[in-house]
Amino acid sequence: MIPGGRMVRRIFRERTWSIGVVREPIHVFLQPGYRPQIHFVDLPLRGRYFADPFGIVHGTTLTVLCETFEYRTWQGTIVAFRVDALGAASAPVEVMANDHHLSYPFLVEDGGVVYCVPEQAEAREVVLYAAAREREFPGTWTKAATLLTDVAALDATLFRHAGLWWLAYTDAALGMSDNLCLSYAETLHGPWRPHARNPVKRDARSSRPGGTPFAHDGGLYRPAQDGSTTYGGRIAINRVTDLTPTTFAEEPVIAVDPDPDGPFPTGLHTLSAAGPFTLLDGRRDVLTAPRVGAAIAKFRRARQRRRAATTGPGPASPGPGQP
Repeated sequence: MIPGGRMVRRIFRERTWSIGVVREPIHVFLQPGYRPQIHFVDLPLRGRYFADPFGIVHGTTLTVLCETFEYRTWQGTIVAFRVDALGAASAPVEVMANDHHLSYPFLVEDGGVVYCVPEQAEAREVVLYAAAREREFPGTWTKAATLLTDVAALDATLFRHAGLWWLAYTDAALGMSDNLCLSYAETLHGPWRPHARNPVKRDARSSRPGGTPFAHDGGLYRPAQDGSTTYGGRIAINRVTDLTPTTFAEEPVIAVDPDPDGPFPTGLHTLSAAGPFTLLDGRRDVLTAPRVGAAIAKFRRARQRRRAATTGPGPASPGPGQP
């Protein structure tokens, strides 16, 4: 039987992400009906994608750190590139890699030092890295502190509020998109303590962190991912109305959807502030050779299993990683 169109799309589809720059501050996304002018950076997408952008502005230079994910290795690393005044980007350069997946390189400045907290949930820890001096930025990073251990924290996000540092994340052990957990500390380096009500929120529409929390007109706003219908479908911006070590409340303010007429119309799951700029990512669904090869191998294994079930035991089909 020939698979239906929906099954074919699911088997052969690969989700490709890329990075966009908006030349407006992040708070403009609070305006109802706002349609940003997004410049998607020209990046080498063949065999890989780029997502989770965060940036720092030094002078007139915008430096972006983001995840790049290679289909060949099925693993993410952190790369950096610069965007000039005309929107042209330098070639991405790898700045962080490990033997496990890295993504979501959240950036924050404190005391004149730039820090990065990349997601490394597979390692079950949240680590703070400090950048070297400006002339070497962003190529050299050193471990400054371990903020959390024994937790698979997704999209760890730092911000300050009411005299404390806060760390927001989704605990993968509780779900991939429907929970929000918090920790707090008096200094960035810790010690960090868990919020008394963790998880403070359970809602797939607006829990998992999705970018830079920001203050505007006396309010604290938190971008979150809406994964209720598809992974990385859109961003929900929440207004935090109560936040102490023992209490938490927030309310949805506005949703930020991908541009249906743009080159990446099917998803958006990061919205981050970089001075006068806002960075975001966009998704489109494409057919890629690595995905086709994997789908063919999967189909052949399924066919062998069906034949074995109807004809009796035969030679075992090779498993993943076997010749």
